[in-house]
Amino acid sequence: MHIIKHKTKLIFTITLVLASLCAEAAHKIVTYFDIGSAGTKYTTYSLDSEKGTYITLFDDYVPVHYALDLENSQDNRFSEAVIVKGIQAIETIKAYMEAKYGHNGAIEYYGVATASWRKAFNGDDLRDRVYNKTGVPIRIISQKEEAELGYEGIATHVKQDNVVVWDIGGGSMQIVTKGDQNSFITAESSLATQNFTYKVREEIKRTSRHHSPHPMTMREIDQAITLAKLNLGFEPNDESRIKEVIATNGGIVYGISPIHERTAARTLEALNGRACTAFSQEELKQAIMQLAGKGDEAMSRYSADRPNPEFVKSHLTDLILIYATMEKMGIETVIVSSISIIDGLIARGPEFVTSGYKARVSK
Repeated sequence: MHIIKHKTKLIFTITLVLASLCAEAAHKIVTYFDIGSAGTKYTTYSLDSEKGTYITLFDDYVPVHYALDLENSQDNRFSEAVIVKGIQAIETIKAYMEAKYGHNGAIEYYGVATASWRKAFNGDDLRDRVYNKTGVPIRIISQKEEAELGYEGIATHVKQDNVVVWDIGGGSMQIVTKGDQNSFITAESSLATQNFTYKVREEIKRTSRHHSPHPMTMREIDQAITLAKLNLGFEPNDESRIKEVIATNGGIVYGISPIHERTAARTLEALNGRACTAFSQEELKQAIMQLAGKGDEAMSRYSADRPNPEFVKSHLTDLILIYATMEKMGIETVIVSSISIIDGLIARGPEFVTSGYKARVSK
């Protein structure tokens, strides 16, 4: 009788341990990095692999001016200074996440890098150094993959037809939708926040790219709008097909970039005194007109909650780039979304980063 009781207790204990181990295996914490041309965005999630659900635990953004560094390079290579800063950003994020959530078990880390890492001759070298120093695998993705991840991030939350997603970074711009065969249609441009503000400074303001373009007159703003349209450079067939979709959905596009959310929306909130979750072409035009003639000090009041001098310098040109693209593509309304390509990474999973991943491991 005692033997049976002991066996029952032992089986019950083993069952509890196994159940606990299974629960731990089903739940894990993952941090995804989106390394853009102006900084490193990251989001930490608690994932339930059995239910296929996740909870956002933490997200933030660390400025690292990769695009600016590359523009100042003589050989199209990242400087050692920005490489060190980029690696330190990832190390700092890891240390903070370990301190905050490490007691719940091992945290997994994965990331993607976009335009500046694609363009830099030593982008692959930086990827390898990040892995060797931090253990974080980073996949350098194509512009098409970047667009698709953004679309898939929105698609996990928005269940409707004719969805168009627009992303603008420091080094590239993508507008993406899906066609009749459920295949992606992507309009890609190399015009983005960093190189557009340089064009305005050099071709309209006739000043060094290191100087602020502020203040700008209305005449200069009109010239900048024309300059942006001339340099978007979308492939004509892709541009036409996306315009058709925009025309059928009421001119609505989802804006998933920081300049949609942290620049345009927050500027409109500051000017109008109310929350901004979407903005029209006309509302943005009026905001730009109100900022005509204002310098950097005034612009900093409309910047994000942690104004960065380089971001302040491009504040008005960012708004102009958004407006010019809206006009050219027939976009009437931008719905502002905090969803990013990281949400697309969640949908695809770690395998998207690690599949075929080969970093040169230092000896």
